[in-house]
Amino acid sequence: MAKLIIAGGVALISILPFSYLSYISNVPQQALQAHYAKMQCIEFNRERAELHEFALNRFPNSITEQRLKPWQLLPVNWSYADFQQRCAGVSSSGLPDDYPKLSTIIGNTYLWQWVKTFLVRVAPLDPANDAVQQLHDSGNSPKSAGQLLGLSLRFLLPLLLFLMLWQLYVRRVLWQRLGYDSDFLRHIHRLCNQTQPVAAKRLVAGLHLQLTACPPAGVNLQTLLKHVQLADSGDSSNTLLQPGFKQLYRQSAILQHDDQLQLQNMSIMVQQSKAGGPLQVTLSQIDTCLDGPRRRQQLLALITEFKTLTLLGQLSEFNLVMGFNTLQRLTIKDDLAAAGERIMEQTEYLAWSECLLNFNVQLPATLAEPLDTDMLQQEINAYPLLGPLPVSTEQLNQQHAEPQPGIWRGNGGLSTRQWATLNFILQHADALYRYKWESCSNEEKLALFNLANGHQLNPLNCLMIEHLAINGLLRVNRGRLALVNRSFRQFVLNAEPSETLRQLVKVGEAGVWKNYRLTFAIVVIVIVGGIALTSGQSLHIVAASIAGVLGSIISVFSSGSTLRNYFKS
Repeated sequence: MAKLIIAGGVALISILPFSYLSYISNVPQQALQAHYAKMQCIEFNRERAELHEFALNRFPNSITEQRLKPWQLLPVNWSYADFQQRCAGVSSSGLPDDYPKLSTIIGNTYLWQWVKTFLVRVAPLDPANDAVQQLHDSGNSPKSAGQLLGLSLRFLLPLLLFLMLWQLYVRRVLWQRLGYDSDFLRHIHRLCNQTQPVAAKRLVAGLHLQLTACPPAGVNLQTLLKHVQLADSGDSSNTLLQPGFKQLYRQSAILQHDDQLQLQNMSIMVQQSKAGGPLQVTLSQIDTCLDGPRRRQQLLALITEFKTLTLLGQLSEFNLVMGFNTLQRLTIKDDLAAAGERIMEQTEYLAWSECLLNFNVQLPATLAEPLDTDMLQQEINAYPLLGPLPVSTEQLNQQHAEPQPGIWRGNGGLSTRQWATLNFILQHADALYRYKWESCSNEEKLALFNLANGHQLNPLNCLMIEHLAINGLLRVNRGRLALVNRSFRQFVLNAEPSETLRQLVKVGEAGVWKNYRLTFAIVVIVIVGGIALTSGQSLHIVAASIAGVLGSIISVFSSGSTLRNYFKS
């Protein structure tokens, strides 16, 4: 019902300009005719003054003795009595220099004159044929209180109708797409707070992911597997097995199918505190195993099995050592990767991130930069799954002098400590954020990307917003939806290659208007161009008007951007 009322109101309001234009369509022509008529009378006054002066100079005696009019002694081609009758409403002493400009007369200078001319029409200009119109200066003066009341009703009623329809449109249509209901925001806020798990449920004490620039040396896994085969075949001369490796071999179903493994160059270290006790396993040099989907699948299966053995208590500790570039290949998508076996699919990113999110990340001590304590605590409080992070006392020491900020600080104005804090969090939470991102649908990814760029979501997509809140990826900030913290926003901005993000935005903008807006724009341009070309001199007026409107729009957007930056600062 509300939509029908809005549609009817919009149709009624759209008819009002046509009725108004029909109402005043003859005013410019009539104004010109009236102006020319009055100018003719003014010219008559000037010519009569010149003839009077000329007759007094040439025939002073005849005028004095015969009591004649000066114009009666001179040959003229017009009737004095006729002009005197037609110009009765014009002062006989008025000259061309005394007459105002046309813009003043038709109301471009004075508001009341404009209202009387284009709204009240108290003195309609309707000249008959070619006769000079009789004009009375008192004709456009304000009339009675009834006319003023009629003017008020004629002007205020459409305005009130427009305001009522605009309020109805804002409340029923616009606000539902641009604003969020307060009860809905409270519901989302509760979902965000009640569904945040603690970090202890994510991190496992015996799983460690050590990042290093140069992985340590170890014993080649393929070599150990061959020696196990020789030992099982009865060759007792082979004693090159590590202590505990045969026990690990018997516990691992994947290692027992060594004939299918293609994990070249991967090294393994096995340590055992006592015979028959739990093992400590370390895998390193896995870069070669990441080339090719089959090798990646086998490596993931082996890491997942060792992870499972750790959870079951068969392994006391499982360390996975890799370089920074190796972790980036597993958690960050390469924008310039060539087509081939090196490219990982979405399911692979999801599987790897799901496997690695339970590992405790350990960074080299040389990368222990001073951190921003307040920012670190805010990030963990907003997303408890991040903590507890292995932060040293030296990193939290606030006595270190903060470097002087530069003249230009872009990217949100972050300081050196804050940038170090963001990098520290992302190093520990890359797998977690990648798992959360890959678990989202394309629609949810587009929503997160829009939030990361400062845009808002359509309130009508309440189900999707609830899903994101349940996953802990949203928060309510001052009546607006925002990403859960700054580090996740930084991850979302770089989660996908630029081409993939553009494709997501393109698919998200698809719709009826998207499909037909080019055709509609061409039709509008043709219609406006046809009107402009067939309207003579008004083409320049139309072009100037369009330029003025565009300039005004640019000025408004510029002012809005300036105010927004001011409030942000």
